[in-house]
Amino acid sequence: MPQTLSILAAAGTGEGATVEMPDPEVREKYVVKTLYIYGAFNSATVAVEISPDGGTTWFPITDLTAVAAKTVTQLHLTATHIRGVVTGGSSPAINMVLL
Repeated sequence: MPQTLSILAAAGTGEGATVEMPDPEVREKYVVKTLYIYGAFNSATVAVEISPDGGTTWFPITDLTAVAAKTVTQLHLTATHIRGVVTGGSSPAINMVLL
């Protein structure tokens, strides 16, 4: 059964905690995961950032910004760490789960 990673849990504005990506189940160059973003957006925007160096340098996934109540996408990740960044909105409570 796939491991579920909680990246954001009822998060307000700001940068979420750094979450370490699990090692691939087989020796592959990337991990395929499904990302779920949901909650009370209240006009907030959610971005996803990845880091190849343990969280020192962050890169936004430019094709992925959530502004709706629910977003789901499949990611092919080569990074070691991931985080969510919530901006704007009025008291947002955002959840981001990687499965």
